[in-house]
Amino acid sequence: MNFISVELICSACSDTTTWCVRVDREVPTPLRCRPAASGRAGARTIGCPNCGHVCFPDSETLERAVDDETRRGWGQHVRHGAVVIHY
Repeated sequence: MNFISVELICSACSDTTTWCVRVDREVPTPLRCRPAASGRAGARTIGCPNCGHVCFPDSETLERAVDDETRRGWGQHVRHGAVVIHY
């Protein structure tokens, strides 16, 4: 199992939240992360802790969004140090 660093940027308030998201494929070293022991895996909804805007209904939907975003290649994500998703 592989984990990738993801920054979610809220479209409602522009707050940024960092997540460590499970993916099914190999992740380049600069993007790898380790989920916290208390982790957010299995969260019922995923959204902005600042304003409460809901981005994804569950962690599986977030994982699919990350997979879709990284299919286009790793370059821009490696340069940024994370996969950036605006929601």
